[in-house]
Amino acid sequence: MTCWEVLVDLINRCAMVITPKKPYVDWANYTATSFETLKQLQHSAKVLLLPSAVYENSEPFLEEYAQALFEAELAAWTSDQKLWPSIRNADVFQKWFEVFFHALVVDFFENELIKEPYG
Repeated sequence: MTCWEVLVDLINRCAMVITPKKPYVDWANYTATSFETLKQLQHSAKVLLLPSAVYENSEPFLEEYAQALFEAELAAWTSDQKLWPSIRNADVFQKWFEVFFHALVVDFFENELIKEPYG
């Protein structure tokens, strides 16, 4: 069996991977009682499945959704909005996070996909 024979289904989504950079880690450690390293936080990168068309239009997507994405990342660390940075726009988001888009999303297993509310 080749490696391609085990890939089951192509999913009609692209993937967006959000990985923290040093400014996020510095902020997180400033607000925390336990400290995390950049490497530790990068291992908890988020992967979002988005409509396939976003892959070809990633810049407008980021511009439109940067604040919401930024706030979701901040809220994952602390719900105390007084500790959040006051400027949460696309420019700051991209200074705090590395973002990669991937066009191909493949379901590796035949198990049914289950969707559950996040948070």
